[in-house]
Amino acid sequence: MDKDLLDRYVKLKMDGADIIHGELKTLMVDCEEKLASHDQDDPWYTEGDSLYIEGMLAAYGQIYKLTYDIAFAQNGVDLSALTDTI
Repeated sequence: MDKDLLDRYVKLKMDGADIIHGELKTLMVDCEEKLASHDQDDPWYTEGDSLYIEGMLAAYGQIYKLTYDIAFAQNGVDLSALTDTI
């Protein structure tokens, strides 16, 4: 995240979890776009490239979910009923 943008968010007193949540969503979209635009016929392309990006996307997704879990927990929402049905 650009430092100037982060400074603006902090000056606006945005919640840190909201800032992280937004940045994670941006990073996830970037990963999805990279995966979609990978040209497998490119001689520089390796399977490792895709595996790395897929791993980053999975990690970002787990942390993104955690930001939701934290927000719900702070607001007293019981997630057990939701996770039992998934």
